[in-house]
This record gives sequence, structure tokens and C-alpha cells, in this order.
Amino acid sequence: MAGGERVSMPRADEQSLRQLIGKSTLLVERDGHVYVTDKLEIPCDEFGLPLREQFVKDVLATIVEPHVWTGSYDLHHLAWSRERFRRIGSKDHPSVGVEFRGAPQNKLRLNRQLHNYIHASTHELRMLDFGVMLQFTQETTRLVQLYDTICLRSYEDRSDIPEDEKEAKRLENFRAKLETVKQGWLGVMPDVDILKTLDATEARGALRGIARVKGLSNARKSKRTFFASTSDKIAT
Repeated sequence: MAGGERVSMPRADEQSLRQLIGKSTLLVERDGHVYVTDKLEIPCDEFGLPLREQFVKDVLATIVEPHVWTGSYDLHHLAWSRERFRRIGSKDHPSVGVEFRGAPQNKLRLNRQLHNYIHASTHELRMLDFGVMLQFTQETTRLVQLYDTICLRSYEDRSDIPEDEKEAKRLENFRAKLETVKQGWLGVMPDVDILKTLDATEARGALRGIARVKGLSNARKSKRTFFASTSDKIAT
């Protein structure tokens, strides 16, 4: 990217990136405009699935001076070209691309300034094989359904049931659902045999970061939680 590429985004968003000049290894200012001198690839596994936490680490590593991200929180899609993925589908599975793009593992809740920086400094996700996207959406659906049995929203409308009984029912439903779950060759689901050994709190901790959109703020605790791997949350 000889000489750099001018950042193409609404003026207010480009303005937010000026605070990063001198802090980012990728941005420079020239003739009153922000330019990006290089762009990062989104790291992926062997199937082409984006590695969300590694991606954020790579982006943050380009900020070499302390910085507090600004702006309200919104969603970033790792598969961020809506039009590209909207066209992916088949007769039997017409919305695979949309479902893949909208999967919780493929989204991030970020400050708007960081969101802008990601769009300015990274390439689009490379298109995946249709079969991989279909398998991913199917495994993700099973994972989300499993998490819904153990999340605190389950039985929250039953004020007639004591909390300890609600928790016991959640765990009972969770373990019953586990008996019907297929592991899947993409490995979206953590090891089922290990999940069977967890109590309700441990199960929620193991699945929440996969079955729900993860967010990142400036707080240290948020960063520790965001970058903690699923294996860190499962007693092995």
C-alpha cells in the first residue's frame, strides 16, 4: 500500500481517528486527511472461520501509546460486508450468509472509535466455503439453544419458584439437552463430556462468551474477561 490509502468513511468517523495519529502504527495524517499505511488480515482457523479474540489482539497491538477509546457502543460484524454475505445461500438454505454474519461469535460490541479504527485498518474477511458456513450456523444454533437452557433468563418469570429450585431445573434441562447435542466437526461446541461435569454457574461461564456477543470496554476487568479462553472457564 505504497503511500497509504485515504480512509473512506463519514467525516465524523474520520475525525474520531485523528486522536490516534502518533499512537497507531497504521495511521498517518496528510493534507488534512487520515491515511492508513497498511491493513491487517483477519486471522482465521483452518476452516477460514475468524479468530475473534486473536483479531482484537492484533488490532490493539498496533496502538503503541496508552489510549482510552471513545464513543458509544455499537456492533461490529467480523463479516462486515452485508451485501457480500446477503447473497450467500442455496435453495434449501437461502439465508446461510446472513445467519453466518449475524452469529454471536462473529460480532463484537465496541466503542465507536475502535469500531471505526477496525474498519479503517483491516481487510474484509475472506469468503468461506459454503459448506463450512452452513455447518457453522447449524452448530451455532445448537449451542445457543443449549445456552438458553442454563442462562439466568430461564425461569425468570416464575416468581413462585425459589431461586435454588430454578437453578436445579436449569441444570436438569441443560444436562438433558446435552444428551441430544452432536459435537460437530467444526468444534463450535466445547467438549460435551466436559460440559456434562459442570454445575450451572460453570456451564454459563463456559458458554456465554460463545453463545452471546462479547463486548470490550476500556476497563481492565473487561479486557481480562474478553480474552479469557473457553478452556480457562471449564474445569478440566
